[in-house]
Amino acid sequence: MITPAEIQNKDFSKSLRGYNEEEVDMFLDLITLDLEKLIKENINLKAQVATLEKEKGDIDGTDISIRETLETAKALMDDISASSEKRAQNLLRNAEADAAILIKDAKLQSERLKEESAELARNYKVFREEYKRMLERELSKMNDEPGIKLEESKEDQLSSIFGMNSSESVSEDDDRKTRINIKYE
Repeated sequence: MITPAEIQNKDFSKSLRGYNEEEVDMFLDLITLDLEKLIKENINLKAQVATLEKEKGDIDGTDISIRETLETAKALMDDISASSEKRAQNLLRNAEADAAILIKDAKLQSERLKEESAELARNYKVFREEYKRMLERELSKMNDEPGIKLEESKEDQLSSIFGMNSSESVSEDDDRKTRINIKYE
């Protein structure tokens, strides 16, 4: 490529029928100016291209970085989702196991309460029988002791207890209330 300095320094040979030197010099000056202008513009354009390529490279790098970040975020979300599902399954299994334990404990407690209830019923029956026998023994002792008369008529028993004489009537209700009347002589 020819430089502006080469154009300026170019000497042409002189001939008899040649061009006007002054016109050629003026024309060469114009070409030199235009060429210098084009060279500067070319340098500026190359600098702009280099800047744009650098920015493109940065954008491409950023684009790659963004894609990598998005892929990482997606993988992280997948991991979190899987982890959450596993945790939910574990919580559900634990809750089911806890519920089974509570049901088992409740059944055991129910059985224990049934056994205690049956034991109390047996103890009550035994107590009742023993109390009945004791009362019968005491009644037998009282019958055997002198001075206690149990064979009086109901009217005599009532009159001595309530201060009534034999001519006063006794209601059936009062009669029922008096089951065992003991009269001491």
